[in-house]
Amino acid sequence: MSDPMTNRAGNELQLRSLRQSLFGVIMVQLAAVLLLLHLLEGNYRPLAVAKYAVITSLFVASRFVRGGADRDHRVLSHAFLFLWFGDFFLILCGALPGVSTEALWVKIGGMVGFLTGYGFLLATYWRRVSLCRRDALMALPIVAIALPCTFILAPHVHGAMFAWSMFFTVGLGAMAWSALCTLHRGYYRKTVARRFAIAGLLIFLSDMGIGFSFFYPGMHRNLPWLGFEIWITYIPAWALLLLNLSEKHLRAESAGLAVVEANPQRRHDLGAQSCDAAQLQAAE
Repeated sequence: MSDPMTNRAGNELQLRSLRQSLFGVIMVQLAAVLLLLHLLEGNYRPLAVAKYAVITSLFVASRFVRGGADRDHRVLSHAFLFLWFGDFFLILCGALPGVSTEALWVKIGGMVGFLTGYGFLLATYWRRVSLCRRDALMALPIVAIALPCTFILAPHVHGAMFAWSMFFTVGLGAMAWSALCTLHRGYYRKTVARRFAIAGLLIFLSDMGIGFSFFYPGMHRNLPWLGFEIWITYIPAWALLLLNLSEKHLRAESAGLAVVEANPQRRHDLGAQSCDAAQLQAAE
């Protein structure tokens, strides 16, 4: 009979290899997009198709690599659907004949898609919420970045779009803040929480760059590095989320239980400890 611990170690090794390969493929795709940003500057249509192909690969991968069927995995996987939906408007629509990337409906459609996706990410992160002092400290970097960006962009945004943009910024900030808070709330495994935190901050930085691209006149044309900033934060963030989605156990409790279940000796030791505790309580 095979040793359960040996089988589990083998499975974990295979999963780790799969995750590393997946991350490597996505990083190669990112490198290709960054190269195309330079080579195809001013030629939006083929560049948009290449960008959306990368987003589609993330979405398709999320349908196949989900490591579990619990609530946390399901909610996280929904975010990838709305990532794909949002970028249909923000990236692919601009490559269609007669459609401008500056069209209001294109911007609104993309922002609705992403805000919905961020809602699912927030639902993933919003676990064991205590609103303690450390939660307040985690809000400081988000506020420190958001406030100056808002003051710079606010004079260039007017009417209903201003209200909608502020609503979007609040939702984005809440998602990024809650992602950072997973580091100390203890609901997720430490590795998983670190990936969530890094991904949340990178998405926040990417969307701040998109805000300047959207609303600051001439910024995208005059500062070519802005496109690099957006993509070099955006794709690694979603790649980290995809790695977490591929994990079999996201929660710290479920991972610990899996170790106990796979180790008969550990189960025996815990059972003995429980019996000793019960006998001591009865004696008292």
